[in-house]
Amino acid sequence: MSLGPSEVLNQLKNVFERIDAKEFLSHMEAFKEKLDQYHRHVVLLSTGNPDSFHLFVAVDHLGRRTVGVSIVSPFEKNLPIYSLQLRVKLDDVYEKLFSTQPNFHRCGIVRLPLNFKMIGGLGDEDFLAKEIFKEKVYGERKLSFAEFVNDSIYKRLVSLNNSSIDLMTIRLLDEGILCLLKAPNEVDRSHVPLLAEMAQLFKSKYKFACEAKYKSITSTSPILTSVCIEYDKFLAGFDVQAFCREFSRNLIQAYECVMRVI
Repeated sequence: MSLGPSEVLNQLKNVFERIDAKEFLSHMEAFKEKLDQYHRHVVLLSTGNPDSFHLFVAVDHLGRRTVGVSIVSPFEKNLPIYSLQLRVKLDDVYEKLFSTQPNFHRCGIVRLPLNFKMIGGLGDEDFLAKEIFKEKVYGERKLSFAEFVNDSIYKRLVSLNNSSIDLMTIRLLDEGILCLLKAPNEVDRSHVPLLAEMAQLFKSKYKFACEAKYKSITSTSPILTSVCIEYDKFLAGFDVQAFCREFSRNLIQAYECVMRVI
């Protein structure tokens, strides 16, 4: 079974062929007596970068495999019960997909279901299809998110992540597309609280249901506010770049107007 953009799937085939299911199982079976409902656990391996996408491999108790690309580290959403020292060669595939080397590697035993969004993946039918069916029963969109990601959507997601558009810096989170509004460098720092209040007023005009926070950003400019755009809006055609430009332009125009008055 496969779902997602062809560019990702072509590379994931190489990962799938490298998986030694027996090796994964040998690590998992060592903890068999310690795991409640052993059949509901998998060995999960991930490689990537903290602010970018991740390649992951999951192998269940029967040796069935799933490989994919997630928006965030899978271990943000599935905490490992036991950590494992297991590696699969993934760096070359990651570099082909994202033109950079990964600096994060982790492996551990986690409990199903897998709770992170996947933007492309393939796996043994009786493993991946079964997990996706369960998601749909409960009205969730995690692994099944990849069903909505074609080549065009994938390119837009890649170009958005970690990009800067006017005063906005964009981060892709599992919850949504987070736009962080930074204070312009040329603005007097004593005016930052005023800018932040104005940004909140503009933000209230938009009806975004998504809520998310980003804690590990390094910025030379203060963050005035953040806006999280739901993936449903994005998939329906919402123009994130145009929104960032409009928000930044309106804020600066309002600020300049206030400065002229006072």
